[in-house]
Amino acid sequence: MTDLLCQFKEKAIEHKKANTASSNAPSFLFTCATLTGHALRAYAGYGITLDNGFARKHKISKRIQNAGHVLADPFEISTLRREDIECVKPGRSSEDLVSANDQPSTMTNRGHQYPAGFMLQASGLEQYGLDNKELSLGYTHLDVAGSAELLSSEGWSLPRVTGSPVTALAGAFLL
Repeated sequence: MTDLLCQFKEKAIEHKKANTASSNAPSFLFTCATLTGHALRAYAGYGITLDNGFARKHKISKRIQNAGHVLADPFEISTLRREDIECVKPGRSSEDLVSANDQPSTMTNRGHQYPAGFMLQASGLEQYGLDNKELSLGYTHLDVAGSAELLSSEGWSLPRVTGSPVTALAGAFLL
């Protein structure tokens, strides 16, 4: 997922530099995954959205939350903070970036936030946030570990999938 995020970051940068009519509009990138048990633990059956500063300034998570509320695909907004980015920085000269610690996400403080911090750094997107006065790119990560499938199943059957976040995203950006 992070490789694709990096590739689309590069495409967004090229598009912004193309000097076309649409290149003046803000660019927003998204990732969506059932990444962490911490998301399920923190918000139960609800999806979570996390914005970088530029996406937060443009209220991307709020749009998703509002649309999801109306269309029965609810989302909670979780705030991505500097420490979520700092905690994955290398601690040794042999490391470029650290993707996980020795604990499961359910036992890690801010366990659903740091994967977004990792993806921001590993993709190079952290260089294109609010502090970049020349070119800012919005990034929103959706963790749907709690909402992608029903929390109950029968017997040994797998839980039913829900389709989340399709409805909330369609409501936020297409309707």
